[in-house]
Amino acid sequence: MLKTIDNVFSHKWFGIVLVAVAFLSTSAQVGAERFRYGKFFAVLVGETKVVYAVRHRDCESMPSFDRLRERLPETALGTFSDGGEMTAKSRSCDAEVPTRGIAFTAMSKGEETMTFFGDEVTITVE
Repeated sequence: MLKTIDNVFSHKWFGIVLVAVAFLSTSAQVGAERFRYGKFFAVLVGETKVVYAVRHRDCESMPSFDRLRERLPETALGTFSDGGEMTAKSRSCDAEVPTRGIAFTAMSKGEETMTFFGDEVTITVE
């Protein structure tokens, strides 16, 4: 039996299968849509849209929404909620990383520039 296992590990297809399994497990682990950072978002009254995403400092995990809630900006235009698990390209991590989406539900028309963790984002509610 040990000889059979050695043959499997030395087979040229083993490397290809291992890479595919690693890729699929990483994708499934994050299991989320990709967030693209932007400075401007247009939202209709009543609409909910993810307007920001936050990664953990370790570049390998994401914070819970409860940990972020108190650090979100105040606004009269709407409310923030958990946008769920997402991924985003991080320049600091130099990789695609898991992130927590910050969703905004528009309640009143207007425009406001808000600061999320040092980044300015302008939200226009139409």
